[in-house]
Amino acid sequence: MRRSCYIILAVVCIRIAAALVANAASVDAASDASALAIAPYLMQVTQQSAVAGFHLKSKAIAGIRVFFDNGTFRDFMASQPRIAHFIPVSGLSACTAYRYQVITADGPQTPENSTGHLIKTSCAPGNSFSFAVYGDTRPGDNQTDHYHREVIDQILQHSPDFAIILGDMVDDGSQPDLWREFFGIEAELFRKTAVYPVIGDNDHATGEGLFASYFPGFAKGYYTFVWGNAHFFALNAWDAAGRQPREQLNTTSEQITWFVEQVSKPEAQKAAFRVVFMHDPAYISRGRASSLLIRQWRPLFEKYNIDVVFASWHLYERSLHKGVTYIISGGGGAELIWIRANTAYPSLADARDHHFVRVDVTAETMSLKAVSKQGAILDEITLTPRSRAASAPAAGLEPASQSAVQNFWINGRDAPKLDLVLFATNCGFCRRILDKILPSLADQYTVAFKVTYVNLDLEGTYDLFQQFGAAFGNQNAALPAIFMGSRAFGGENEIDLYLEPEIQNFLADPRQYRRDAIKMAVAKTQIAQPQEKRFAELSHSKTAAAGFYDVFNPLVISIAILLAMQLRLAGVTTARQVSTIAIFAVTAALAALAVTLGLGTSFAEPHQLSTARSYANFFAAALLAVSAVFIFLEGIKHRQGKTGIAPTRIKTSRRRRAAVIAAFACGALAGPIELIYAGHTYQSAAAMTSVPEHRIAAVTYLMVYHGVFAGGWAALLGLFCLGFRMAGRAAAKKTIGPAVLAVICLMLIFGAIVIVIHTL
Repeated sequence: MRRSCYIILAVVCIRIAAALVANAASVDAASDASALAIAPYLMQVTQQSAVAGFHLKSKAIAGIRVFFDNGTFRDFMASQPRIAHFIPVSGLSACTAYRYQVITADGPQTPENSTGHLIKTSCAPGNSFSFAVYGDTRPGDNQTDHYHREVIDQILQHSPDFAIILGDMVDDGSQPDLWREFFGIEAELFRKTAVYPVIGDNDHATGEGLFASYFPGFAKGYYTFVWGNAHFFALNAWDAAGRQPREQLNTTSEQITWFVEQVSKPEAQKAAFRVVFMHDPAYISRGRASSLLIRQWRPLFEKYNIDVVFASWHLYERSLHKGVTYIISGGGGAELIWIRANTAYPSLADARDHHFVRVDVTAETMSLKAVSKQGAILDEITLTPRSRAASAPAAGLEPASQSAVQNFWINGRDAPKLDLVLFATNCGFCRRILDKILPSLADQYTVAFKVTYVNLDLEGTYDLFQQFGAAFGNQNAALPAIFMGSRAFGGENEIDLYLEPEIQNFLADPRQYRRDAIKMAVAKTQIAQPQEKRFAELSHSKTAAAGFYDVFNPLVISIAILLAMQLRLAGVTTARQVSTIAIFAVTAALAALAVTLGLGTSFAEPHQLSTARSYANFFAAALLAVSAVFIFLEGIKHRQGKTGIAPTRIKTSRRRRAAVIAAFACGALAGPIELIYAGHTYQSAAAMTSVPEHRIAAVTYLMVYHGVFAGGWAALLGLFCLGFRMAGRAAAKKTIGPAVLAVICLMLIFGAIVIVIHTL
């Protein structure tokens, strides 16, 4: 009996295994036989319609079969045989998921009953929904799609209703193979989740990109759509700091005229939320900010109550400027870039990890979470509609645009007085603190709050927030943040937990509480625009000192050594050396000044030049190595009894012309290149050359800087020429003494040390 049972069990197992193998074989065969080159992906979804795109391996008539809940289906077919199909689907209902499959004359190309192929229509206002945001999915310097796959796997676990992609989807947008790889990785997400992309510079590929071939409905680069109670606006900013024509970006451009027309419509302004997404950031602290977008687009974002602006760069970052939240989400797969933060554009949160941003929208809130590829929460914040905040300021507050610092009393002045400083934005919880929480606690404990309200929606206030955080020992306080007594606490949870006990501590012994309190005054004069604040602190002496300090960088040292060596080799006289050095220094100063006046506010972002500085350090090291090799070879010549460091035999007239031409050429080239080492003082002055009321003072500071810088460069050149002259004389007498060798070695060592310091 037992043996029979074992036999039956074995037969059952064999049949199950055979069935599994047969099923797998049929799936593989179906996959091999599929006519699809690119799996279906969904675009332009509304409450009643959608567009399904897919690409075949060869031309054929194809379409989409949509299945309805009542058991019926409807076919939407193309009229002509094509490889790339974009099939409009209509007759749908809002907030509904429909199964679909791709069909051709050869039969279905996707499963009929697959819940992985869904068209989810957009929701009506008032319904909750979620979406994912991510950018820079290309392999980049990583040269692998591993991180892109991990991010998509994580997004799939969250099942968003649609996805926004912030550009740079592929390394080279002109290569079809790269696009097929991209769609292959995204396939499981795209076949059931609508996608809304924008163009990145790599996708654009200097005009050769194939973006429009895969997303014809978004070919212009800018468009709008509505989902629930939110209006979304895609803008075309693929290279605002460089190659993109300015006529596509300025306020008179076709896309901005269109944007203003769309966002100003009553239905857009009455919506709970307005979201902008684009490739290039306007504001970013650890990347390349765009002064053009800040000047021309930011005022529109503020005027038309944009709640959040998404853009891409190789990290995660969140900042707040005049009430608008700016999110950088470029951790979709490319290499991560982490450089020194620019204090002119401080961030409230940042992270160096591959990630996406999950956004959950309800009728009254928009919650954003940055989620790493491992599922960790990197940052989170909840927003309330800006439009409603702007129309309903909290009790006791002036309109937010009028004052950065406001002082007022809650519950009169007869009760015991308790000072507190509130750093907040115009968020829902921030208003609740002033309208309900503080008045309720004041009545409950019979205490009078003297409130100093600092509006973090306005520029310049974040520096003050950091000062308070440092003084109270809590620089990482969430917002809104309350500073009272000797305590600082921020965020809704901490305020609910600690505010009432802190009031009780005060009432237990008010005198001792005030003695222990940290004294920090807030004056309106402390609030200033960051750039204007730094500019106001400049003086001619500070600018001169900065010009002298900036002389000591790798490029200056290396060029000085190499040019001095060449002057010695040319055999020019001492007087000619002096005049050549003067020509070089003046030309370099004038060239640098001309470039600065031409670029203007581009120097407001010094961190943008970190990559250029790395290349310049490498170039300087190469120049120094050339000089060292030359000295070594000349030393060998001297040891062999040959002429050492001595002038070549060139006619005097040719030497003069060559020296002058070389001085002009080197100065014109080296001056502008040298600007990549310009410090904060120079950048502050350069940024203000575009502001009419500060232009004269800014140009004066720049002239002082370049005068001192040119003088310092000339002095270095003179010292190095003197060193080579001493070496030449000693070589002619065949007596290279220790002093001469020491001079040469010190020059090279000095240059090497400067390069190492700047590199580190």
